[in-house]
Amino acid sequence: MTQKEKIQILLMAIETNMDLAEGQRDIIQKSLTEGQMKIAQAEEAYEKAVKPYHYFPVELVKEGFAFWNRGGFSEKEMKGEAAVAAGWDLRPLKVIRTMKERNGRHTQCLVYQGCLLAGAEILPGGNEFLSLYQIVGFVCRESGCEAKCQRLIMSTPKTTESKIAVPDSRPYGKLLEVAARMAGTSDNVSLEYGVW
Repeated sequence: MTQKEKIQILLMAIETNMDLAEGQRDIIQKSLTEGQMKIAQAEEAYEKAVKPYHYFPVELVKEGFAFWNRGGFSEKEMKGEAAVAAGWDLRPLKVIRTMKERNGRHTQCLVYQGCLLAGAEILPGGNEFLSLYQIVGFVCRESGCEAKCQRLIMSTPKTTESKIAVPDSRPYGKLLEVAARMAGTSDNVSLEYGVW
């Protein structure tokens, strides 16, 4: 059953139980459609967060594998996302390329097995999904290369799960904060990647 068919069934149930004034049907239909979209986005973000492995795109360069630190918030879509890499010791990685765009300065850095990647996703309504991953390997296919990452920490609006003991997880909070700030800001021009 499609989302449109589900909305029509819900709308028929509302009409059966209520006398709708002129124009209310369109408002309710629009509200149901927006609600379904928000539910689908939240489910997709949660599904991504609970998978045991996540794959981030990387580029194969002469020095090894390279990852773009990137992120921002879309005012139009009212959602944001970001991904930031750091060394296993939380130190900034060697930057090999910089690209300045409207929403900020993006940096491409060399990554290796053991590096950490912080991911943040902010959905309409302000729901924030944060995850910390560690690169466990690299996979190259015809479509390109990816870093295979194991999730260490996942934080959703309702829960936090960690494979790291609580006292040991505190240092990673700053890296997750940087990713969340990037995902929640549409203009990241003043943000310096690698400063945490």
